[in-house]
Amino acid sequence: MDLEAFIITNGRSTFEYALKALQQQTFKFKITILRDMKWVDALNECLNRSSASHFIRCDDDFVLHPRAIEFMWNRYQTVSKLKTIMLVAKLWEDWTSRIAGGVKIYNAEFVKDIGGFKVSHLGKVDKKFREQVQETNYRMDGCKKSVVGLHTCGSWEEQLRYETLWSKLADHAYKKTTHNDMKKYKKPLDEQFAMRTKFVEKINKRYRTFFHEFLKK
Repeated sequence: MDLEAFIITNGRSTFEYALKALQQQTFKFKITILRDMKWVDALNECLNRSSASHFIRCDDDFVLHPRAIEFMWNRYQTVSKLKTIMLVAKLWEDWTSRIAGGVKIYNAEFVKDIGGFKVSHLGKVDKKFREQVQETNYRMDGCKKSVVGLHTCGSWEEQLRYETLWSKLADHAYKKTTHNDMKKYKKPLDEQFAMRTKFVEKINKRYRTFFHEFLKK
């Protein structure tokens, strides 16, 4: 089994930090950048272009702990015989002070077997993917809610452009429910990037996650 990473971007200021975090991973892999594509098209491009048996999907506002992918790939080895189509580890969303979102590893062969990625009438891919998987014998693994990085927050203007892109995929306008929190959040991206190490480690220690146990080795 081997692994490749795809980072999907529409030019947000968070991209350079997300890419830097991927490049600083202790586990090394090929990184491919996909730019300015509709979300479902970008995901199917990952599937079609991947030369590896498995691929990572990373959004351009994810900044990962340096050992995040090493941990996730190690975890995948333990569940690979269970027909695991996707493994997901969570992210910390600092502007809402909660665990939200996630970075994912997919088994390319299994995803192709269920017809690739599709989009719902709400413009959502992840929810539709879960529905597709529930109709099969494949399974998903959640890493015991391990938090492997941050879901960063760029500028308010970038958020509005992002929502416009999502709305083009849906049958009605897309709007995040965390607008007020995002408007109030002023922490610079450099500071958010720095939180991906010791701060993330404290979160995992608090919740006694698999990632916390892994980092103690």
